[in-house]
Amino acid sequence: MLRHDEDVDDVQMPLLIWWAIEDKAISDTDRVLRMVQAGDLWHRPLMTRFIIERLARRFYRKEPTRRQPLVRFCLQHARQEKTVDLALSGMLQALSGQKLDHVPQPLEGAVWETVRHESANPRAIELALRLNLPGASRAAIQFAASRATPADDRLSLIKALGESKRPGRSTVCCRC
Repeated sequence: MLRHDEDVDDVQMPLLIWWAIEDKAISDTDRVLRMVQAGDLWHRPLMTRFIIERLARRFYRKEPTRRQPLVRFCLQHARQEKTVDLALSGMLQALSGQKLDHVPQPLEGAVWETVRHESANPRAIELALRLNLPGASRAAIQFAASRATPADDRLSLIKALGESKRPGRSTVCCRC
């Protein structure tokens, strides 16, 4: 069904497909992972408009003991397939308004790898900040203070800095 590009503008079909995938995302994770990696499926319109972001958000919300490999998969596969913004957006939605006090090392490594590869992507910095990774506050402040960063991204980073409740004070001068 994900290969039926004609359904991308349908009012109901994309969400019905998502609900079917979401139901199996937890109970049959391996099968879902194999399915989304198959051939050109990752770049199909239904995947890019409706599934990748939701899948990343769903994988991130999964119980902590099982989410590390799923989030790493999403970040690594999305980076390879040039859809990292969609995966980051889903994870950021799952983390909205919160931060984690402890991030397992493999997950931390995957996030920093994404930050290195996506160095101009404020969403990658925001994810590192919400995961409470060392150095993320400094990077977020630099991005937020830069005139080269689009206003919406600057505001998202400033909001994330406030929500992360990091000790100490930081000054961000955003002369727009």
